[in-house]
This record gives sequence, structure tokens and C-alpha cells, in this order.
Amino acid sequence: MTTKREGVTTLTPGPGKSETILGRDVHIRGNLTSSGVLRIEGKVEGEIVNEGDVIVGETGVVTAKIKATRLMLGGTLNGNVEVDGRVELTPTARLRGDIKAAELIVAEGALLNGTVDMKATEKPAEARILKTA
Repeated sequence: MTTKREGVTTLTPGPGKSETILGRDVHIRGNLTSSGVLRIEGKVEGEIVNEGDVIVGETGVVTAKIKATRLMLGGTLNGNVEVDGRVELTPTARLRGDIKAAELIVAEGALLNGTVDMKATEKPAEARILKTA
């Protein structure tokens, strides 16, 4: 579920969905697999595969490849991102890596060093020739 207030988008778990929070003092090395909403405020090194949304808070430092449904980045990410939906970079975001996503939102102040590959979410409209008078 996504909620918006004062220009800030917040991802919250929908009914029946779980939320996992990795606090500032948590440091994980290795592969992390999860579902639901995963919020990272600490450090993660390795690979993250989540069948839901990933939120990297302002204090989060991630050196990993991320595969998820959506990503909201407010901290630092060194690694490639592949999501089915949207990647949102907040003003405090620092991303060094490539992005594959259907949508990308980059707030003023965010840093992005890498390439972006936008995946089509629906079939493109057919080309038509318009007759002019």
C-alpha cells in the first residue's frame, strides 16, 4: 500500500502483509530473502531478494544486488536494482548501480550513477498515420 503526504511517498504493508525492520545497529553479510515490506536502516552486504517492497532508510547502507517489487531509497545503495514496479529515490538517496524498472522517480538532491532500463508495463499503442488536410 502506498500513502502520500506532503509530497512524500510512504510504503506500508497492506492487510495480511508483514513488515521486517533491520535497525541501525544491524549488519548482515550474505543473501537475504524475504516477503512483505523490508525496511533497512542498518547495513546489508550481499544479495536481497524480496517478494514485496524494499525501503532503504536514510541511515541504511546497502552493498548488494536488489530484486523486489518496488524500491524506495533514502540511504546509500551500491549495487544493481531490478524491480517489477517503481524505484523512488528520495532527496537523501545515493545510488551507484544500474536500474531495471517500470517506473523511476528521482527527487531533487538524489544522486544516481548508473544506467536505467525502463521496462514496458503494457503493450505500446499501435502507430497510426494521421491525414492532414
